[in-house]
Amino acid sequence: MIESYKLPTSVISFSEMMESMRGGASGEREQSINTPDYFISTSCSTFFKPIARHRLPVRMDFVYFGIVKQGWSELVLNFHGYRCSPGDLIFVNLGAVLDSGECDENTVVEGFMLREEYVKQIYEGNLPGLFTKSSQCFHARLTDEERQTCESYLKTLYNVVHLSQGADHATISTLFMSAINLVQTLFDKQAMPVREYWPRNKRITEAFTQLVSEYVRTEHDVSFYASPLCLSPHRLSVAVKEKTGNTAKAWIDKTLTIEIQIELRHSDKSLKQLADEFRFSSLSAFCKFFKRNTGMTANGYRVKMLGNAL
Repeated sequence: MIESYKLPTSVISFSEMMESMRGGASGEREQSINTPDYFISTSCSTFFKPIARHRLPVRMDFVYFGIVKQGWSELVLNFHGYRCSPGDLIFVNLGAVLDSGECDENTVVEGFMLREEYVKQIYEGNLPGLFTKSSQCFHARLTDEERQTCESYLKTLYNVVHLSQGADHATISTLFMSAINLVQTLFDKQAMPVREYWPRNKRITEAFTQLVSEYVRTEHDVSFYASPLCLSPHRLSVAVKEKTGNTAKAWIDKTLTIEIQIELRHSDKSLKQLADEFRFSSLSAFCKFFKRNTGMTANGYRVKMLGNAL
């Protein structure tokens, strides 16, 4: 387990990541399909390589499911370290934060990525338990039977999309949901760490960061997060400071800032609408908060992101 936490400082979108993955596919062995909603590959470089061009840590607004075919990689996701070897599965959840990563230069993986909006669409907004917490990433050392089953799902997905040229939307979405259900089964079976043996402050910090991920859009005070943990705000802040180097309030504010940045990048909502949705007392308070935490005005940030997307 990693013992240092860092605050997320940037966001990488599905479209940015998909473009990077195309460029990083492994030559003649490549078999990949790219659409505006998903990416499927039977042979490409490990997914975090392209993210190195971004400032780490970075938050991801897509789902990633992969199996290592050769080589190795070491990732730090949501403050936890994962060492992946051939035959291992790695699942990266919506909103997960990549802190750092290393890999063998010959590492090859197979898997898929799904755009956040597509995941919500195929589940009609009723996301399964696997997606309830962005911190719920996991790594599993698969048995031969589990690995063969996962590879069979990936091969079927690839073939159906390839043969139908992506037109068989109902079958494709059903296959993705079935694959995700398989991941949920593997998570339930193998990936629940024995957290009762973690040091107390690590357990507190883990619980705190999960709560922040769930409620930060509407709850901005340390006291809200301290209450369900049966802690005083001061005791919570002491634990978070020890494990992350940042105060609980700083963590809340930075996570909230990233949520606002995502909305500014991917929605056309007015600043007044966003101020109301994020439960700020006024538009002025919303604008001051954003500028204090980014050095830019909210409108200035939106214009800059739109310019970068052109």
